[in-house]
Amino acid sequence: MVAELLPAAERQADWRRLRALYQQRLQILTGGGPGNVPGPLADAIADAVRRISWSYDGREDLMCEHVLAVLADVDRHETVDLDLFRAYFTDDRGVAPATPGRDVRRQPSIYEATVETGRRLRDVRTLRKALLGTPTSGLLVGSTSYAPFSYVRGNRHGTAASDPGPVRASWSTTATFKPGITNDDRLRPEMLVGTARSQ
Repeated sequence: MVAELLPAAERQADWRRLRALYQQRLQILTGGGPGNVPGPLADAIADAVRRISWSYDGREDLMCEHVLAVLADVDRHETVDLDLFRAYFTDDRGVAPATPGRDVRRQPSIYEATVETGRRLRDVRTLRKALLGTPTSGLLVGSTSYAPFSYVRGNRHGTAASDPGPVRASWSTTATFKPGITNDDRLRPEMLVGTARSQ
């Protein structure tokens, strides 16, 4: 039941901003206009979820459950179940369609981006734990890094899912990382691991 989940969610994080922004989204979708949510509003919703995520470090599954309960409460649903999960995960209302003929990645729904970002953060944390105590360093690249809770997507509609793109660095201890430098001879393609090199 939504009502059973809300007290714990309210104790865990401040949901007022997300509620207000999501309500604006609903007004746009039901107002009889073109039905596309403006980019700044979609970005603000993603940012609100990102800020909420700080209260759930290491407990992304609980955060996803609470996000679903809060969105369902705004929409006046009473029950949280698998059908509601699927409905919100696949809710593409308000998402601007991709322009035909262009290589544009599909933008996920609000809840899909939340769930998929949570999964990536969990996976990265598991990798970090597995490498704990080893002389390893790396970077997280990809949409989980630059657009969490916004462009991280699953593999729906025949499109590939966003994957975390870890980059392993194995240069000498005297080398320094220089942000913005991509042609440094110490950074070679063979240092890349993950889906970018395996496809």
